[in-house]
Amino acid sequence: MWKKILILSGCLILTGGVWFAGFETVYAHIMAFFTNILLGLSGSESAVSVEHQNGAPAFEALVTINGQKATISRRIFDTLYPTIMVLSWVLFVIIINGWKNGLKAIKWTLLPFFSLQIVFLLLFTNYMASVANYMYYILQDSFYVIALAAIIIESIRRDVFASGNRGQ
Repeated sequence: MWKKILILSGCLILTGGVWFAGFETVYAHIMAFFTNILLGLSGSESAVSVEHQNGAPAFEALVTINGQKATISRRIFDTLYPTIMVLSWVLFVIIINGWKNGLKAIKWTLLPFFSLQIVFLLLFTNYMASVANYMYYILQDSFYVIALAAIIIESIRRDVFASGNRGQ
């Protein structure tokens, strides 16, 4: 069990290092890209981009409010830092249980989490609508809890910390 905890800690350190070495901005651009695809398919005039403000990356949404173009900014770290937890978990599952289970972990943790982050950015672009605004505020600071819940559920499903698993 301690070996697995050390492996998970190592995965977290490795993922955090890669994240802060530049993957954060790459991931943010990937999210903006997919959000803009969905916005384009819906016929929206809104767009999301990644800009640097005061040395830190931020999402900027170009929106139309009462016929006027406006830009809304949001710092990235609140939304994206929990991704480090999810990516670390996926790496851990790959190391402990192999590629096949790692792909399942991606399917059941990373993809839904990524999709929820995209929904958040879509709500961000429709910030002035009352329902979108309400859902935006609910999700705004919830990504850590959502990531932790996804990891706990996946841990229970895979029984990763059971004593008989490979990689002990």
